[in-house]
Amino acid sequence: AVANYAQDTSLGCLKKARDLVSHINSSTAANEKLAKAQRMINPTGYVYKLLQDDITRWFSTFTLVQRVVKLEESIKEMFRQEFRNRTSVNQATLLEKYSLSDEDFDGLRNILHVLKPLQSAQKALEGDKYVSISLVPYIIHQLRIELEGCLGAANPDTQTDLISLLEQMIDDFNSRWGDELSYSHQTRRGDRNRQMGIHAYSYWAMALDPRTKKYLPKILMNQQEIRRLWKDIEESCLEEARATGIPRVLNDEEDVDVEVGRIEENPIVRPRNRCGAASFFPESSDEEMEDEAVPGALPVQDIVSNEIRKYESGKGLRLQTKGCYNCPLEWWRAHHLDYPHIWKIAEQILAIPATSAPSERVFSSAANIVDKKRVRLKPENVDLLVFLRGNKDFVDW
Repeated sequence: AVANYAQDTSLGCLKKARDLVSHINSSTAANEKLAKAQRMINPTGYVYKLLQDDITRWFSTFTLVQRVVKLEESIKEMFRQEFRNRTSVNQATLLEKYSLSDEDFDGLRNILHVLKPLQSAQKALEGDKYVSISLVPYIIHQLRIELEGCLGAANPDTQTDLISLLEQMIDDFNSRWGDELSYSHQTRRGDRNRQMGIHAYSYWAMALDPRTKKYLPKILMNQQEIRRLWKDIEESCLEEARATGIPRVLNDEEDVDVEVGRIEENPIVRPRNRCGAASFFPESSDEEMEDEAVPGALPVQDIVSNEIRKYESGKGLRLQTKGCYNCPLEWWRAHHLDYPHIWKIAEQILAIPATSAPSERVFSSAANIVDKKRVRLKPENVDLLVFLRGNKDFVDW
């Protein structure tokens, strides 16, 4: 239905609801009749307007159906009043041509039930106040379960249209994400160069997020894929260690000697950790590392591998506390000394937003700031205003 939006091929009740909403929103008289019906049902209540859906707006079809179902009694009262006020008893008014039956409202409630998980998923992934990329594999997994559950619960005798819709949704879902979730470090492309499946970094984020790492065995049923995932993370940690320096714990005398020697050769001072007990060696090849290895110290490959195993089997973090997402970055800040090689990769991966919604909100806020009355704002002032708008929750005004 979305692909052929210009030619609406969706369920009959959904098409009728769209036509009703479009007519009422384009007619001042019809809009007032709906408002009058709401006041008759609830004289002291808030007067709502119907919401039109748009292919460019997230879960807008859900909001359209939700509002129509919410105003069911008012819409029925509006049509009853319209029938009583006919100029000719045998001739329906223009508004009555868009009436919805009880069966239509039942169908809309079924659609609302089907679309609710998708709306919840989008809400979870579009947030910008918490880490979201690690939630992608788990949410995709849960969406598949929800859609298949709805299909199994549909009555084949009375809900053929709903079954047809669910089958189309599941087919489209599988074409995007595959018949089952699987991990691959290579990006697969499908029709119109569209990415197929979940990006590898989303799996990395799920593994490196102490809130979600416990769900990996539920998402990836193939143990070889899980081992491949951890192996890829380990290799990335090794590359990061060789590029930035390899932290090793030495005794005080060795620490001073190595640090002084390094500074004499290279005046660039690399940061030390909070304990002040680690030293960073200059960049070198694998052969040079073996020649310069400190007696009794493990090779970096073994150090990183041990860190991965320790983190993988270690205690994680609850996903939520009192309805709010816990922050994995805070957890890594508290435990980065326990995993000196892994935390750098975790910090980079977990900073990736799951969707483009946060950046689009920045564009929207910029458009609200630079209006036709403020076109002479300097670019640097616009940058500051947008920054303050995006970080207002962190400022004590």
